[in-house]
Amino acid sequence: MRPTDLPRAARIAVLLAGLAALAGCHKGESSTAPAPAKAPPRGSVKTDSDPVADAGRRMAPGVPVGNGTAAVEVRFDLPKPPVAAEAFDVEVAVLPQGPAPVLHIDLLPSEGLAIESLDGPLTVEKVQAGTLARVVVRSRAMKPGTKVLGVKITLDQPGGEETRDFAFPIVIGPVEGAAAPPSATH
Repeated sequence: MRPTDLPRAARIAVLLAGLAALAGCHKGESSTAPAPAKAPPRGSVKTDSDPVADAGRRMAPGVPVGNGTAAVEVRFDLPKPPVAAEAFDVEVAVLPQGPAPVLHIDLLPSEGLAIESLDGPLTVEKVQAGTLARVVVRSRAMKPGTKVLGVKITLDQPGGEETRDFAFPIVIGPVEGAAAPPSATH
């Protein structure tokens, strides 16, 4: 054996040992594997009786932007994939981490994303930690691509305002049946 073959021989020995361990792992077990669990159909997501736990479990966290100091978390959910030129809902959950006399929610859509309607409060008074403010934002984008829904949270505190900004990227799909754009190759 040449000295340069030693690392290769060691790798082969580790590989063989791993294969032997895997072969012995299931000795004596039946060969029928359990059927994989089925995911709930899209649009019928089971929710917890506790809305804060539900938001933490099924919603995506917003991306913090900047150096905000407000003790708050924002989560987002899209009940169905958005398609260009069709209205879609974005569910926004604001989870304060501490008390505040007043909480303000400002929605900041990027260029090409329009807010059509809101369902929920944009100002909440006597906020407590462990509570949730939920807003459903009906939006529309006329062209496919990535858009951003920005959310600015302002907590009115006795010592002054504290703010924190969040971003939620949304990928808008093409209209079904639309022709693909021509390729840019020549």
